[in-house]
Parts: sequence; C-alpha cells; structure tokens
Amino acid sequence: MAEIKCPSCGSPNVEQIDADKYQCPYCGKSFSYRDTVVSQQPQQTHVFEPEAIDDNPGCFMNGLCFCLPVVGFILYFVKKNEQPNCAKSYLHWALVGFGLGLAFNIIAALGS
Repeated sequence: MAEIKCPSCGSPNVEQIDADKYQCPYCGKSFSYRDTVVSQQPQQTHVFEPEAIDDNPGCFMNGLCFCLPVVGFILYFVKKNEQPNCAKSYLHWALVGFGLGLAFNIIAALGS
C-alpha cells in the first residue's frame, strides 16, 4: 500500500479517523483515501521543442552582401546570436565585396 500523505500540506503523519477517512494533525484537513491516490499520480508534462531555424544563407542574400557590404555588416550584427552560420557568411561576403571594391577604386585612381 502506498504511503498516505495529506493532499493539502504533504505531511506523511496522518491519522485514520474512519475506514476511508483521514485527518492531518498539522493542517487539520480531513480527506479520503481516494483524494490522496488522485493527488499522488504523476502529472504529465509536455515538452515543447523550439522550432528549427534555417541557418543556411541563400545565394541571393550572399550576393546582396557582396554588392552592398554595408547591408552585410548590418545583417551580421542583427543575426549573429540567432543564426550564426548565416551571419558569418554575410560578413564574409561583405568583406570580400568591400575589399574588391576598394581594390578596384585604387586601381582606377592610379590608372587615371
């Protein structure tokens, strides 16, 4: 037989008053055996899993970051905590676009 505990305070020291009635000496609650059986059943818990976030950068966004490096830098700082792979890719392509743009400008300035 399972240990009978008070459903109100959880005390294991209960006094049997009748065949099916018990009373807690600590909180004074009277209860039946059925009350304790129902309260001692484990409650089902639902585990909610977070939604999977797509962390793969697309070609369009990488191209945008290459052509407009400022967009890539902004996207890096916005996405770095929630989508680290995308953020790293955006930063990479923004740096490549910035470097090539800088190189072409230097070459164009020297050529004139």
